Amino acid sequence: MTNCIFFVVILSLFLNFSFGAVNYSGVDRTFQLMFKGVLENSFNAIDNDGNPCDPYFDKTLLEENAEKYFSLNLPRYVTNYVTAYYYFNPNDYSYCTSSYCKGVRISLKADINFLFHYEKGRNFYIYSNNVK
Repeated sequence: MTNCIFFVVILSLFLNFSFGAVNYSGVDRTFQLMFKGVLENSFNAIDNDGNPCDPYFDKTLLEENAEKYFSLNLPRYVTNYVTAYYYFNPNDYSYCTSSYCKGVRISLKADINFLFHYEKGRNFYIYSNNVK
């Protein structure tokens, strides 16, 4: 009887580890590949008056695009996840209070199973090549 319990525990740990590792790599791959389309579609180079300006992240658009991307790609790997956005100035990493932010840190936290917990953040910057 003890051997059966032991084998059941070992088998459940093995299956949990196997499926958890696959789901962990899927969540990580989804988060790492986010930069291309989501961020390129989330910056603006025209200010509120319609004049050209240095590019900046549109906070509302960025968060909408990121949440849509995560809601389409993460449910196959996890059921619950949490995202956070921190806007900053790339020069000194101070918090950006204006609506013209050139840096953002996107963090993702997800519980895959009782063995695997995913938590990562990535910084993204906008630099202008306007050389005068």
